[in-house]
Amino acid sequence: MAIMWLKSVWRYLRNPETIRGVVSNAIWYVILVAITGIVLLIISLIKSINFLTLLKQVLYYRIPVYSLLIIGANLFLAIVLFRLINKYFPTNKKILNAVPSTNSKIGISQKVAFLPIDHRFPFNSNNAQFSAFDAYGEQLWDNTSKKLVGFSGVGEFGFENNVLIIDRKNTEGRFIVKIKGYYYNELERNFIPKNINGKNPRYFKLSFEARSLKGQQKLIFTFQKLGTHIWLSHPEYAIGNKDWQNQSASIAVYCHEDIFMELQIFETTQEPGLLQIKNILVEETQK
Repeated sequence: MAIMWLKSVWRYLRNPETIRGVVSNAIWYVILVAITGIVLLIISLIKSINFLTLLKQVLYYRIPVYSLLIIGANLFLAIVLFRLINKYFPTNKKILNAVPSTNSKIGISQKVAFLPIDHRFPFNSNNAQFSAFDAYGEQLWDNTSKKLVGFSGVGEFGFENNVLIIDRKNTEGRFIVKIKGYYYNELERNFIPKNINGKNPRYFKLSFEARSLKGQQKLIFTFQKLGTHIWLSHPEYAIGNKDWQNQSASIAVYCHEDIFMELQIFETTQEPGLLQIKNILVEETQK
């Protein structure tokens, strides 16, 4: 039991989400220290006081009024900075127009947090945790100009009780959920590896349940070539029912391709949608 607990702690500490959290907190501490220095510098210039003397007095709590002003200014500027950063550089776990994780191209060495594994499925959302997904907003692709156009999707993404929740705040652009946690040949990976000794094409069975509590959506479940935006297969679904609806598809892809999966979601009404998806199962089959 102790060994299992130590392994769990070690996996948690090695998880990219944990590392990113520590780095994020360190950056905020540096920002707050910089703000404190700027406020002290302004006060020293206004009061014609030596900056180092003022800093020493504040550090030893000899000027409580200035200390309160500095604390208040820090809180105010921290709130302003937090709002600006969330607006222009949103995090990839809550805001849909965020940048995908840079860890998405790491190979087998990346350990993704999972619950007990079901060996029948390369991906089973009932065994996955939040870190198995990247969610972000993107612009629409224009086939004529061959570039992204318009506004990106904006909203919030959550994964609660094994249910994916996409709460849109606008109707422009699209919302992408990238699946980056798979289990194949008894290894945790961030893609499904090629099977060059198997049949070509290789087949997968996709099934899931979905409902739309607000608006209507077009959902495209893409199987893509690793490291590219090439869609090898992309079954499409119209989601508009407020009750859970079962969906399924048979997928055929080349056996020599490493692949990964994305859910691409488009709003089809003027009302920002609230989409829920659960029981996503991807099983490799004979046909």
